[in-house]
Amino acid sequence: MLNFRAQNNGFMSSKRFLFSCLCLFFFGVMSNNIIAQKKELSYYLPQIEFNEEIPTPEEYLGYQIGEWHISHDQLIGYCKILAEKSDRVTLKEYARSHENRPLINLIFSHPKNQSNLDSLRKRHLQISDEGIVKNVPLVLYQGYSIHGNEPSGANAAALVAYYLAAGKSKTIDKLLKEDIVIIDPCYNPDGLQRFSTWVNMHRSANLNPDENDREFSEEWPGGRTNHYWFDLNRDWLLLVHPESKGRIKNYHFWKPNVLTDHHEMGKNSTFFFQPGVPSRTNPNTPQRNQDLTEEIAQFHMKALDAIGSKYFMKKRFDDFYYGKGSTYPDANGAIGILFEQASSRGHLQERNKGVLSFPFTIRNQVVTSLSTQAAAIKMRDKLIKYQAQFYKNAKIKAQQNSIKGYVFHDNDNRKIQFFLDRLKSHKVKFSKTVEEITKEKTYPVGSYVVPMDQKEYTLAKTIFEPVSAFGDSIFYDVSAWTMPMAFDLNYTSLNASELSQITSAQETSVKTKDFETSQRETSSPFHKMYLARKDTLHEDHKRLPKIALLVGDGVYSNNAGEVWHHFDKKHNIPITKIDIHQFKNSERLNKYNTLIMVNGRYGELDSTRIEFMKEWIYKGGKLICFGSALRWAQKHDLLDITFKKRKVKDTETDEYKYVSTEVSRNANVIGGAIFETKMDLDHPLCKGYEDNIYYSFKQGTHFLEKPKSRKVEVVLNYTNKPRKSGYVSKGNEKLIANSPCLVRQQHYNGAVIGFVDNPVFRGYWFAGEKLLMNAVFE
Repeated sequence: MLNFRAQNNGFMSSKRFLFSCLCLFFFGVMSNNIIAQKKELSYYLPQIEFNEEIPTPEEYLGYQIGEWHISHDQLIGYCKILAEKSDRVTLKEYARSHENRPLINLIFSHPKNQSNLDSLRKRHLQISDEGIVKNVPLVLYQGYSIHGNEPSGANAAALVAYYLAAGKSKTIDKLLKEDIVIIDPCYNPDGLQRFSTWVNMHRSANLNPDENDREFSEEWPGGRTNHYWFDLNRDWLLLVHPESKGRIKNYHFWKPNVLTDHHEMGKNSTFFFQPGVPSRTNPNTPQRNQDLTEEIAQFHMKALDAIGSKYFMKKRFDDFYYGKGSTYPDANGAIGILFEQASSRGHLQERNKGVLSFPFTIRNQVVTSLSTQAAAIKMRDKLIKYQAQFYKNAKIKAQQNSIKGYVFHDNDNRKIQFFLDRLKSHKVKFSKTVEEITKEKTYPVGSYVVPMDQKEYTLAKTIFEPVSAFGDSIFYDVSAWTMPMAFDLNYTSLNASELSQITSAQETSVKTKDFETSQRETSSPFHKMYLARKDTLHEDHKRLPKIALLVGDGVYSNNAGEVWHHFDKKHNIPITKIDIHQFKNSERLNKYNTLIMVNGRYGELDSTRIEFMKEWIYKGGKLICFGSALRWAQKHDLLDITFKKRKVKDTETDEYKYVSTEVSRNANVIGGAIFETKMDLDHPLCKGYEDNIYYSFKQGTHFLEKPKSRKVEVVLNYTNKPRKSGYVSKGNEKLIANSPCLVRQQHYNGAVIGFVDNPVFRGYWFAGEKLLMNAVFE
């Protein structure tokens, strides 16, 4: 017994010892995770001397960058402190977000330059205006976190700003004596504030990297987008939102030589910097731009090698769409650079190999911010000369181009004002015609003309030209954005004799109202109609639109935001956003006469809710569906339609079979292109249109068969050769040709209306707004 007890006690002691070791290991790991989150300043920045009178981010925030996610208000507060304490920096607010948060620049230069900034700016503009390359400063513009849930950029911005404001080194002295560095610490204030709140409220004291933790699963719609759920990194050319309008006005105020755009990507990746996929570069971008981008990349490689960070370039991402932060500069004689850091999406997260910490993601963004500054110092003469040559070459290209200009006209003054405001914002010159011209259509005196022989030739060209030739069949984003088509304007190209015929030898100046002013003074006719019906004495009072929009899990937030913005911001008409989880009984739906379902997955709607939706429609409700929501409506017998299938070859049997087009890959993806349709002008949904040709913007591969049922009215039909601008595979173009684009089906007193394509795409597709508003007001 004694021996047994001794052995048992020894065994128990061993167990306790093992348990204690495991506990120590476990808590040690967790403790190390916490300690690892707090890094010394030297982890992020070079070990140089700093001005002690200027507070570090940690001294201002009360925590080190990387321990918590900086909120937008904290970031702005710290930037104000830097501007107050440092004589190297001027703070300038250039816009306000939808939620009234400031967008700012920190303008860094040597103290002796600060009192002379505007004079330096004007000297810098001589590069693009006059081709002067001597005794002019270079302008480097560094911007961060246009996607709110890609926070390493904004957190890095605080450190980069501190480095420039307080750092003491020959490198900083040289940079700031000769040049100007502008820090835009957060392109998307509302998204960053939303995301930082989410991750900070779910941060555990003992950091938990488990990918299933709620910290890494944002609630719908997430923090990526702005207030109206738009992706602001698609709005640089379209200018729908105040953040973008202010940014582009500011861009042309400074005309930088280099602009950087710091993003994040999936957690299992590494770090990307441009150049992107060579075959997907916009053909209007000079090869010299890509060569200089690759030369700058050598500085990033060296800097990342020094800290042991992995990276890649020339893969995945491209430089095609000029409406993104890293490509808009390419159309303006600058070098735009995209950075993509693998995202921790929180404070510490598991990935395929180990864990990814928030401080690590921030450090890579800081390091490449400083490597960009190093490149600007070493390559300043090349970058300045490139911008000057870009504008000289633009004039040569304009002279070589057989298209000498574009003329456009529309009877809708509101639409014209919106379009002219965009041209003005991009510094594209235009004037009024002095003679009438007929080219298929008649353009009367007083129409507008944009000559190609102008400084902003590249921007004018990309705004107006239809695109049909491509070096690749895969695109990171849209392949077309021809803006006169988006605005449903009558327009045509002009040769030299036609341009001289309708323009005065002396250029006339056209006064245009800014966007907000034109919106106020040229109010929406649908808003007026809404106000009229709101009057209880109006004969159509009972037809006052009471609109609900289904939102929440499964619904495509960008599309939902486009509809919300369309009614709320563009037309001042109230719309109720109902979360799909709250959509439980008919009483909630009975308050409305119109329900909109955009692209999404609607599996949350069970049979009970579907039945009361049908009953609501039968009694007079109107259901409006976009894109994939048509498939939901078809499945539940609300639209008597059939979707086309694609004929493919089975690799195992060598036999052909038909498969759904809903899931498409590679060249069969329609990332965004413009197609021609014909409309039935006699149909109530087409009220207000003067021409039966309508341009529809298509994303996705939803193609309808011609309806067999007489119950289904076809309002829009794609033409026989529908592609007008952008890439589409030959197979997809055949599937699109002559197929329905907009359908309507009556159900007793109600109706279901199906838009195959989004009529208010990205908030700038003015062509479709009458279709949607007619659907609501009919």
